[in-house]
Amino acid sequence: KSARGLIGALAAIGAKLDQVRHTFEVIAYRTKDNLGTKRAVDKESVFDMDTKYNDSTFQNLDHENGRVLICPHGPDPVLLGIRGFDPFTLLKALGEVRVREPVERVMIFRTNQGTNAHLTRPRKISELEPFQSAVLTARVDSLPRVLKGGHVIFRIRDETGVGVCAAYAPSGPMMRAARELIPGDEVRAYGGVRLNRDSSLTLNLERLDILRIVEAFREENPRCPSCGTCCESMGRDQGFRCEKCGLRTRDSKTQVRISRDLEPSVEIPPPRSRRHLTRPQTASQNPDLMFAREDAFSFERLLKAIQPASTL
Repeated sequence: KSARGLIGALAAIGAKLDQVRHTFEVIAYRTKDNLGTKRAVDKESVFDMDTKYNDSTFQNLDHENGRVLICPHGPDPVLLGIRGFDPFTLLKALGEVRVREPVERVMIFRTNQGTNAHLTRPRKISELEPFQSAVLTARVDSLPRVLKGGHVIFRIRDETGVGVCAAYAPSGPMMRAARELIPGDEVRAYGGVRLNRDSSLTLNLERLDILRIVEAFREENPRCPSCGTCCESMGRDQGFRCEKCGLRTRDSKTQVRISRDLEPSVEIPPPRSRRHLTRPQTASQNPDLMFAREDAFSFERLLKAIQPASTL
């Protein structure tokens, strides 16, 4: 959109991905005759490929709704793209996918997809500026507010100030976790800073680490010391009365601990709602996301890696 494509292209040219955390993507391109038509990629073979290479590839599918994510939907020349941690494993994964249309070419790219490259700088709330990416460690400062459509808004606080976080409905499990937060919970919030119409700032969450949860309590009326029935209030500063036996008491309300449907965890949106840079859950098995190629890549090796079932 507008000049963002040029900015992204310049950033890609200047990125020294061989020196930082990186991943790979193998992309198959369409022939000109098929541009704008429905992509002839067998869906079941994508499911089989994902099952076989789930630990070494990422964002092939959205398992919640069964949507295939390796194929774009627009008129662009990309037939499919598989992302992963090892280029040679990607070639094998590509060979598992049954393609029923000619392929113009296949290329492998080194990328920063799935690396959280944009979410590496810890900041304080007072330092936030519009359009930044930020990582904030703070405590929840308010009960979450659920907006129309299911979006969740809550405040956080650090030693420099108070900020607002938003977990949108499409973020699924992250939104549901945000809905269970209470004041005092400690979180690490990752996302982009949005400038609102009233000049306030909101951190649009892309990841939420729940570091520590506090105990939650509710107040209950005291129980009758005679029969154990829960007493009812007689009015402000007038004590309590047992409705069953009539006994009156000046006991105070009691604090009762309640269980919470939340525990320390890392929450990210489902694949369909993630940004390409978002670090996938499978990356925990590949902490460095680096690959040192031992021999030169060759097109001949690519062809040998592809099964005859494909028309590549």
